[in-house]
Amino acid sequence: MIVCLESSELSDVVFFNCIAKKEICGETSERCNHYRALIESWPASKQSIAFFWPVPWGKAIKLNEVILTNNLKFSSRIAGNDMEFSAKVALARPKISVFSEDVYVCYESVGSLTGTLSAEKALDRLKANINRNRLYYSNNVDFVHYNYCGRFFLKAMPSIVQKREFSVVWDAIKNFFISLRMNFLSK
Repeated sequence: MIVCLESSELSDVVFFNCIAKKEICGETSERCNHYRALIESWPASKQSIAFFWPVPWGKAIKLNEVILTNNLKFSSRIAGNDMEFSAKVALARPKISVFSEDVYVCYESVGSLTGTLSAEKALDRLKANINRNRLYYSNNVDFVHYNYCGRFFLKAMPSIVQKREFSVVWDAIKNFFISLRMNFLSK
């Protein structure tokens, strides 16, 4: 039985509980614990759940009311595009509801995009995080954690040099100061 914590008929985005398993052995993974906590804290999380749910799974989004109306699209990159897209969905300020029962199984695998981090993927994640922070900053979102992107920046350096994308270095420096300021203000 699925228990709806708020009527989904009027909702533009519905978040639902997930369980996570390790793909190799089938054991329980902690990958979706953060998302389960957001649903368990409903309705206290009502204003922030969309901002704290960067993954594409565990939610259903109305095509016309959210995606087409706001002209939302995934960025064309190999990693981080889902997190940036989720930020755009959150900024659309959709009507939200949640389901408390498990509807989706998320598998954690060693060789996945999330499980591995090459220089090229780190560069894409760096750009996506910088764009997400820029979107939140320009829309005065002060209650989320702004990502400093240090790990992605360091891992992406070979790709930055090889592709001569030195403007990303400047963007990362600006992002660091925006993140520092906004994380300090949100305390």
